[in-house]
Amino acid sequence: MNHQASSGLGIRPTRYFRMMAVSIGVIVVVLGVAVLSSAAIADEHRNVPPHARWIKSLQSTGIFFKQKYRYEHVNDDNATKHANVKTMRTEIGYASDIHRGVSGLIELENVEVLGNGDYNSTTNGRTRFATVVDAETTELKQSYLAFHQLPDTVIKAGRQRIFYDNQRFIGDIKFRQHHQSFDALSVSNESVPDLKLDYNYIKQVLRIFSTDNTASGTFNSNSHLLHGTYSGFDFAKISGYGYFLDFDDDSPTLSTQTLGLRGAGGTPLNDSFKLLYAGEFAHQTDRANHPNSVDLNYYMLEGGVSFKGLTLKLDYEVLEGDSTNGFQMALGTNHKFQGVADRYLTTQADGMEDLYGTVLYVIKDLGYIDKVVLWAMYHDFEAEDSSRDLGSEFDARAAVTVHKRFTLAVKYGDFQAGDFSADIQKLWLTLSYGF
Repeated sequence: MNHQASSGLGIRPTRYFRMMAVSIGVIVVVLGVAVLSSAAIADEHRNVPPHARWIKSLQSTGIFFKQKYRYEHVNDDNATKHANVKTMRTEIGYASDIHRGVSGLIELENVEVLGNGDYNSTTNGRTRFATVVDAETTELKQSYLAFHQLPDTVIKAGRQRIFYDNQRFIGDIKFRQHHQSFDALSVSNESVPDLKLDYNYIKQVLRIFSTDNTASGTFNSNSHLLHGTYSGFDFAKISGYGYFLDFDDDSPTLSTQTLGLRGAGGTPLNDSFKLLYAGEFAHQTDRANHPNSVDLNYYMLEGGVSFKGLTLKLDYEVLEGDSTNGFQMALGTNHKFQGVADRYLTTQADGMEDLYGTVLYVIKDLGYIDKVVLWAMYHDFEAEDSSRDLGSEFDARAAVTVHKRFTLAVKYGDFQAGDFSADIQKLWLTLSYGF
């Protein structure tokens, strides 16, 4: 593979500098507006440091900007070589105010490899290395118009993020450097108090592999999503959904119909303790040109307790299998579930039973430190249909947020194989900034 010449910092400059040039150009254009608006907000933020006033001025124009540096190490026994890669994600965008009933948003995304990039991105041809699906590319991640003319209703048309509930079924996968977005028409209505109804028609899915991956980067789609949430109960939020997925010939085995119901909430036991609970059930069948007959269930039960900054939870999640098909979450943020090592992003034909426990501790307001988050999780995996041992995994994460804009995080996942696949360990070090 031919690499471009590197700068003194080891950065291949072409895409990165092109993206930064566009970003700087947009910022310079809007900076004039920010200068004018800064005078207007000066009295309101008289005690705010100068750099924070500039950020607030930029935010008042609708500009947003984020950068995320990440080092990722992958030790995969299925790969010939370990992966080591440093990447930088740059995001810049503009969100307009509502004018005559119409608003809009545009977001550009660039991912650049810093240094050699010893990894398989699925597009760079370095297949001896373990896979890290953060390919170098520059993409238009969001671009839509939103129409607000109808009472209590918003209609969005264009490229956009879509996510529901805990993102188990529909998500934007923001952990990866490339996020998932959708070319879609969306309608959201809140005419009834405490009830939110959503409909989405999805024409194309832009997946985390980047559009440079001609095989898996996008899905052509003729899919419909229905989702409703009722938040009028004190003890829980209730959601119902119907996801009717059709991916044409791109991935026919993921074309399914899923109907489900979810409830999640908590009840205070006293001033310090709170009881936590959640439950969900869904039924999935084949749809469109799926080659097989599918008739499978998904269910999840969660119980826990929180005490001040400490949260303890125990979950039991089942995705059924029938030896030919497994229950699939084609559009979910699957990195959040069944282990961060991502060994189970799709469901095996004999299904999955995942019993896992979570410990979360959050400390807030430590001087300049806004928040410290400590998190650990342990999974025990077993096949639902065959009781095959699918291994176990230990995950942990620590993150520190400073000045509400800088976050430093380290995360680790250690999957130990049973009767499936092979061991894998992953380590991430991330530094992010945004406004």
